[in-house]
Amino acid sequence: MIGGIVFSVGTMMMFALFYQTKLIPRWLSGWGLIGAVLYPIAHIVSMFGPLHLQPEIGVGIGLLLVPTAIQEMVFAVWMIVKGFNQDAVKKLTEAH
Repeated sequence: MIGGIVFSVGTMMMFALFYQTKLIPRWLSGWGLIGAVLYPIAHIVSMFGPLHLQPEIGVGIGLLLVPTAIQEMVFAVWMIVKGFNQDAVKKLTEAH
């Protein structure tokens, strides 16, 4: 369960950077941030539950995992089809 919390911290950092740099659309990075906030909540609640069960997608508290799961698939397809925003890449490379 600690792994799920660590995963969500990394995800928050990554999508916060994507949101600031506009390398991907803001709606997609915002969706990632929302999912990254919900993901650890499911794991923390499960840790303090009486049975300490790993949350399962779509069952009980595991419903909080669904936005992240869907967002990861949409993000993967977006990167394969569209890639990074080339204007944002140029702006970032010119700044340094």
